[in-house]
Amino acid sequence: MSKDARTGSQSARVEIGVEQLARLSERLSREHALPLSSYRNNCIQRRLSTRIRSLGLYSLDQYLDLLDADPSEEKKLIDALTISVSSFFRDPETFSFLARKVVPEILAWSGKYDSRVNVWSAGCSTGEEAYSLAIIFCEASEEFRNKNRLRIWATDIDEEALALAREGFYRKDKMTNLSTAQIERYFITSGKGFKVRPELKSLVEFRKENILAPVFNGFEGLDMVICRNLLIYLEKNEQMRLLEKFERSLRQGGFLVLGKTEFLREQLRGSFEHISLSERIYRKSSRALSAGRAGGKR
Repeated sequence: MSKDARTGSQSARVEIGVEQLARLSERLSREHALPLSSYRNNCIQRRLSTRIRSLGLYSLDQYLDLLDADPSEEKKLIDALTISVSSFFRDPETFSFLARKVVPEILAWSGKYDSRVNVWSAGCSTGEEAYSLAIIFCEASEEFRNKNRLRIWATDIDEEALALAREGFYRKDKMTNLSTAQIERYFITSGKGFKVRPELKSLVEFRKENILAPVFNGFEGLDMVICRNLLIYLEKNEQMRLLEKFERSLRQGGFLVLGKTEFLREQLRGSFEHISLSERIYRKSSRALSAGRAGGKR
């Protein structure tokens, strides 16, 4: 086999040359701090091939010419390469465990130190996860309905997804994991869907951040970091760098929530203890490399 990696179906095969892929990676890294080398090669090739075929092209060479001719295509490519799947209470068992076991611990910590609860939803997509978190905190205690007591920082690289998250409008088919009582309490009927009530929306701040970029250091003193189903797309070295960023962002005793098929890298297992292996929930231990601190940088 030549050094050209060929992907796609036999009827619409896309030619992706190694040199061309290196050029694209350098371009995205330089202009958007998004090096393709951070992601697993098979994932990148599959998503890149799908985008190229959708435009009626058959090679990365052709696609690079298109990028030169149409700069707006770069944004569409980034959206195609980054993962953007979200729903309310996705994996209900995870949210049920958080509501029963984790949120009460965070509430107790917050009361003991009279501190605001700070949570980071990393890779928030269109906002359903962040709003789901806000709901379980509000249902745990009325005091969390005040943004001075609860702040959820929700980050993503996709501007269009963030715009939808800030708008807070969701079609009826997106509400399947919400109870009737939750819909009535936290949403307003609007046309063919529902809008997040202003009180709930005020608890979440959506930010455009490339969490893989070295210049982005994360946060400090967080009570919880939730990042599900991103690590599986990353190369091992990038997984480790991102997990270290999460570890530094958490206070001692803070919680890390990963996707159900994701694991801590071996180098960090001494910094966390398992809270739920099945739900991939961990607590930062006193042996952590960085102690973290309450309050935190925002």
